[in-house]
Amino acid sequence: MSNKGDFNVYIYIPVTYNANIKKRSEYCYDILFKLIEKQYIICNDKSNHNIILSKQSNDINKEEFLKHIYYQIDDLNTDKKVQTNKETVTEEPPHITIVGSVQIKRHMISSFLNKVKEKLKNQNCFYLFFKKSVDLYKSQKNTKYFCSYTVSDEQQKLHLDPLIKKINEILNNFDLNNNYVNRICHMSLAYTDVSLEVILEKNKLNIKDTFWPNISEIIVDNSSDFSSDDFYIYVDCIHICIGNKLYKIHLKNFNNLNFLESDDSYISSE
Repeated sequence: MSNKGDFNVYIYIPVTYNANIKKRSEYCYDILFKLIEKQYIICNDKSNHNIILSKQSNDINKEEFLKHIYYQIDDLNTDKKVQTNKETVTEEPPHITIVGSVQIKRHMISSFLNKVKEKLKNQNCFYLFFKKSVDLYKSQKNTKYFCSYTVSDEQQKLHLDPLIKKINEILNNFDLNNNYVNRICHMSLAYTDVSLEVILEKNKLNIKDTFWPNISEIIVDNSSDFSSDDFYIYVDCIHICIGNKLYKIHLKNFNNLNFLESDDSYISSE
């Protein structure tokens, strides 16, 4: 059967930009800078500058580190747009992926969306808490490293696993497979295209892994104002991206009851 007319489908929890997200993005950005800076010192000691070069550049030096570190929030990358005099190519805005790329036929789209709405009509909104430490992830193509906040194990089991299970049941009905099954759910806030293998190996971490928890531990002078703060978002919808179209599926409200005072990490568009 021809694949012509197929569309890529992604399903994720959106995260809206606000002051708290901005501060944590800056913290993640700073961690990446310190990791690269520390790696630069190691490479200098070895007289091997090429180790820290990204695949996209052959002329990186200490003064140009910041050109290779990006915020996940595009609006925070203004300095790079000024330097290059053009728009930077960035990742998607902050989000938590629950279904990776799957293929769907055009004639299946309407039915698929209706099934998701029906399946989630009794799915309550919820507060989703993250671990307090910052973790490091590597992209599937091994070209980027992301500083991220990972959903806590308890929250993963309580909220995300049941949600993903419902969506997987729908995917199975359409003979589609979720490649993100058993994925560690997280929210990335900053990333770099510089390989960090040297600093990871120096700290006896397995460079073949794709996830390194609490990465800030290897930064001696690291400090954070967030170590004791709870970090959470309010989830009241999911986004389904099909091709270049975005569909918003609302979750069931708590009848206007506020169980927590929201920090506005997630704000509904309505």
